[in-house]
Amino acid sequence: MDTKTLNKLEFNTVKEALALRTSSSLGKAYVETLSPETNPKIIKRLQDETEEGVTIIQSSGAAPLHGIKDVRHHFAKIKAGSSLSPEELNAFCDFLRSTRLLKQFMEKHEYQAPMLFGYSTYLAPLKNIEDEIEFAIEGNRIADRASSQLKNVRRQIKITEERIIGRLNKFMSSSDNKRLMQDQFYTMKSGVFCLPIKSECRSRVNGRVVELSSTGSTAYMTLNSVDALTDELETFKLEEENACFQVLSTLSGLIMLEEHAVEQNLQLMGQIDFIFAKSKYSIDIKGVRPKMVPEGQFYLKDLKHPALGEACVPIDFLPLDTTHTVVITGPNTGGKTVSIKMVGIAVLMHQCGIQIPAAKGSELPVFSKIIADIGDGQSMQNSLSTFSGHMEAVAQMLNEANAKSLLLIDEIGTGTDPLDGAALGISILEALFEKGAYTVVSTHYGEIKDFSERREGFENASMDFDRETLAPKYKLRMGIAGESNAYWIVKKLGVSDKVINRAKRIAENGVEHELHHAGMPREAYLSLRKQYLASKDRAEAEAEVQETQATRPPSFEQGDRVYSRQLKSEVLVYEADCFTGKVTVFHDEQMHQVDEKDLKLVFSRETLYPVGYDMDQLFRTFKDRKLERDIEKGRFKNIKELKARMVFNETHKKKKY
Repeated sequence: MDTKTLNKLEFNTVKEALALRTSSSLGKAYVETLSPETNPKIIKRLQDETEEGVTIIQSSGAAPLHGIKDVRHHFAKIKAGSSLSPEELNAFCDFLRSTRLLKQFMEKHEYQAPMLFGYSTYLAPLKNIEDEIEFAIEGNRIADRASSQLKNVRRQIKITEERIIGRLNKFMSSSDNKRLMQDQFYTMKSGVFCLPIKSECRSRVNGRVVELSSTGSTAYMTLNSVDALTDELETFKLEEENACFQVLSTLSGLIMLEEHAVEQNLQLMGQIDFIFAKSKYSIDIKGVRPKMVPEGQFYLKDLKHPALGEACVPIDFLPLDTTHTVVITGPNTGGKTVSIKMVGIAVLMHQCGIQIPAAKGSELPVFSKIIADIGDGQSMQNSLSTFSGHMEAVAQMLNEANAKSLLLIDEIGTGTDPLDGAALGISILEALFEKGAYTVVSTHYGEIKDFSERREGFENASMDFDRETLAPKYKLRMGIAGESNAYWIVKKLGVSDKVINRAKRIAENGVEHELHHAGMPREAYLSLRKQYLASKDRAEAEAEVQETQATRPPSFEQGDRVYSRQLKSEVLVYEADCFTGKVTVFHDEQMHQVDEKDLKLVFSRETLYPVGYDMDQLFRTFKDRKLERDIEKGRFKNIKELKARMVFNETHKKKKY
């Protein structure tokens, strides 16, 4: 499976949760290598394992796995020809004990969990080795009973040490010798029994200096009278060391004789630990086993993101059986991206043999390839723009997609001109559909939403939001295209229906169509006005003319530079009203209304600005323009935030002008 896709879908959060539920590093090793399978038979087996583990835990509690020790390093040491230390043998004994107890535990669940029971039958308890280690090792020390040779030599060591100590005590009991000593005790230095003698008195003691104190005031000396006994003690200790080596070698050899059984135990214990970790995780996220269905079918009821827990609002991803492309629309921060991730991670979990956090009856197909393009996608190292990063992932999809592919695309076509982005998005979705791939995509583009509405095999979905508070509900509505939040927001804030309807006409018909429709010459308009006033009731005529004036150009256009005789200066035209003959102009950062007869054209807008230039920049602040764009895209959480923004902009404008 593609590593980038696993990272974009944050599959590592699932692996981290599994690792926390393992009982040993043997199980964690299986988690580290976890990757979705693509063979339906293997996926079924993995799901069977997890389901049996869930059944055992819910009926009998956790399996006895907490005592598992990872002895792979110790076993490698034996195979290399070395003997284990008492501490390492104790760890091996713990591992063998855990193996035996787990095997006994699984024997009680032969009919309840036949697959896991079958695995456990291959566990070799090796009780004889376990007993030998327990007999020979006490704590982290080889017991005297481990061998008769060791027992005898340790008895000789004890006798010899007592004889040496007796002679040292005899030396210290003399009143003359007490004056030579720094302290009245004996100690061990460099493995030799010594007495602390004052440095200045050491020449008066019949013995040799073994070590000096850090200050040099004390000389630790051994007596010549115990030299023979010291040599004898050293010999006994060498014999003890040899006897211990024989015990450790024998025990290590017993383990090596069962090399195959030990290796199989290590593998099976790690595997069973991993299976029970999946089962614990499935229980903790209230998971269910989805039914495996043919390609291209989905049924995910009350699906949650496993990392969000109870805080996650569940979604129903229930497309039609004929659907192969789902287009999700909705406001920013409304949950589109999270919904796509929830679908993707549910598929990954299913194909790893993990139950998914959804309602019973959920169904999932098996995909041979899953590719996701979610997030920024920008690469600083390769100097790729956001758009280029997205297109790189899309190119991979177009090259690799087939009927067994799941493709997840967040905000398709973003990062470029909206018209080009929408056109590219539609073309890409068509190409992926023709390859038979199953695609889930989010978008802001109305063109893609409209295309999906009419194209067979495509289905719209949208993220719901509260129309009173303008807050997202994070609920996915299948089969319903998202409405324009911008129109709803501005209407709720008091913008007139006339302005909103005009905006809708421009959005529906396009700017070019509206400009063509508005091409009535001024002379024809004035003649029409005169006819209306002469032949009809004045109020009715004025109402009809006013209704049409918004669709025809005035004598001056926004952005024209004109000379005003009234203001005695060149000014910019902001707005011209053909009906009243009044023109609003911008001069000295203020708006003025003058008569159109007072104005003379200096430069037309076409000669001053390129085609498509945003005229608003000439008259409005950046905050005003950003406010409009934010309203259009529905970027506000609620009305309170939007009103606060409008009050701030209005206050800022008054201060400036």
